[in-house]
Amino acid sequence: PWVHGSQGSNVSGEVEFTPDAAVDLSAWRLRWYDRWLKGEHNGVDDDPPVLIYVMGSGDDRKTTAGKLKHGGFWRAEKQWPIARAETRSLYLTGAGRLSDAAPVESDADSLGSTTYTFDPRRPVPTIGGNISSNSGLMTNGGYDQRPRDDTHGAENRLPLSERRDVVVFRTEPLAEDLEVTGTVQVKLWVSSTAIDTDFTAKVLDEIPPNPDYPLGFDLNIGDSILPARYR
Repeated sequence: PWVHGSQGSNVSGEVEFTPDAAVDLSAWRLRWYDRWLKGEHNGVDDDPPVLIYVMGSGDDRKTTAGKLKHGGFWRAEKQWPIARAETRSLYLTGAGRLSDAAPVESDADSLGSTTYTFDPRRPVPTIGGNISSNSGLMTNGGYDQRPRDDTHGAENRLPLSERRDVVVFRTEPLAEDLEVTGTVQVKLWVSSTAIDTDFTAKVLDEIPPNPDYPLGFDLNIGDSILPARYR
């Protein structure tokens, strides 16, 4: 629940987690070294091999600091990847859906292709996310995916999902809580008329509107980018 180098904070961008999300990594390291270099029996041997922070236990309202109260909790695990985890496949459909059901030839909405035009002179702004060396350029962490006044390359304040060069695939609203823990892989079958291009994939949690966020909150969960030249 941190951004690069900020393990001592429980805030990531516009998102706030529980106070115990912040940790003192130096103290953790010192405790480990005391056990294995000094021979102190301080309980390190009994620590769980895996400790993960499960996000999303908050009410997604606004905290006193003006952040999204997303919450979470630490949970010990015996192995990684988690043995009881179930691999789940979601399919991108021609109708802009993210579906559990594999496309079938008799269903026109689940087949077909999606096309968009990308203009490198009008790049899609980066809002938060997996960024480390960002000083003076952009912010990192969890953000509502709507440009701000200081967003580089932004032409308006509309959600990025409204851009014509951004393709969106949505699931149905979740009927119950769903934990996504582990590696997320995106498999694309693509072609381009450009000499070279990059494809960016982003996973969002669309938080429904509430009194503090009347337009909802499109929370970025994970993202990555891949140049197509060498594929």
